[in-house]
Amino acid sequence: MDSDHIAAERIERIALEELHEAADDAMRARLGLRKEILGTALVSLASGDPENILLNRAIGLGV
Repeated sequence: MDSDHIAAERIERIALEELHEAADDAMRARLGLRKEILGTALVSLASGDPENILLNRAIGLGV
């Protein structure tokens, strides 16, 4: 992965982490929103909206 792709991945990860931080308790509960760090990956889960590809994904695998 070249440096531009790594930088873009880093920016996207930061944005996703900020989304989680910005969500209030009511939104977290409604969406079932949570995040986990697994190695280098950020895993974002929204069990209340399982088809949402923005919220249900992993970013940073192998970076």
